[in-house]
Parts: sequence; structure tokens; C-alpha cells
Amino acid sequence: MIQKINQFGIYLITFSLPLYLLRFKIGWIPTNFLELLIIVLFVFWLINVVLKKQNISFNNIIPVFLILFGVTISTLLSSNLEISAGIWKSWFIIPLLFSFILINELKNKEEIRNILISLFLSGIGVSLIALFYWFDNNLTYDGRLRAFYLSPNHLAMYLSLILILSFCLVQYRLKYFWIRLL
Repeated sequence: MIQKINQFGIYLITFSLPLYLLRFKIGWIPTNFLELLIIVLFVFWLINVVLKKQNISFNNIIPVFLILFGVTISTLLSSNLEISAGIWKSWFIIPLLFSFILINELKNKEEIRNILISLFLSGIGVSLIALFYWFDNNLTYDGRLRAFYLSPNHLAMYLSLILILSFCLVQYRLKYFWIRLL
């Protein structure tokens, strides 16, 4: 049961990547909805590991530890500790937790395919929302589409990755299809 929750959580987080824009504070700690989802998933994943007494993969932990050590030292020595701690949490710790879950949970090609599907569905959703903004003529001062993002560049950075992955996947599938026909 918890295993299914973990898999669903991974797919939900992948689908919900644009929700990092929903920001709020828990006590005095600023966070966002995506970080909260990752932390909740990490807790469920940790419960699953403890209950099933699973082995956790620590492959290539030394480079990760060295980077994390350097980032932590620079955060502690920063002149603005509040901003540095926020960057430390949001850019390093939370993604590290999510990648740790992915490394230990992804077992087969079907799960990777499901992650890609959830990412593609997220891109389709963002594209449709952006089209509504375009039809509503809700553009920036220079006529560019930004949808609900802070900048048109943010929209492009999110959708371009998904578009490139889609083209690569389609190209691979077509190549594989033609090889099988021959």
C-alpha cells in the first residue's frame, strides 16, 4: 500500500512541478507547494523503508556529500543567512531528497515511462493554460506570452525541456518501429 502511495507521489510531484509558484510560510520558514509535496513523499518513503527494512542505495554518495558540504559551509558563512538558507533548502536539500527517492524507487522502464507521461501531461496542462492567457490577450508589455509565470522566459524554460524530450521520444519510437518492420 505504501509502495503504491510512493509511486503515485513521484508521479504527482512530476506532474505538479509548476506548483513551486504557490508560495507560503509555515511558521517563519518560507516554502512552496512543491517542496511540501516532496517532504510529505519523503516521510512516506522513509516509513516504507523502515517498515520493510529495505536497503537504501548510497551509490556515488561522496560527490554528493562534497557538494552538500561546500554549499552548507558557504550558506553558514553568508552575509545574508536567511536568503542563503532558503536557497540551500530549495535548490539543494529538497531536490536531493527527491532524487534520493527516485534512485531508490525506480526499478523498471515502466516507472520511468510513467514519470515521463506525468511530465508530458504537465506540459500539456501548462500549454493549455498558456493558450487561455493568449486568447485572453494577457501578454507582457512587449507582446510575449508568460501565462502564470513571472516571465516569458520561465514559461519557455519549462516547456522547452518537455518539448525536446517529446521529440526525442518520438524520434526513438519511430526509429525502433522502422527497425522492427525490417
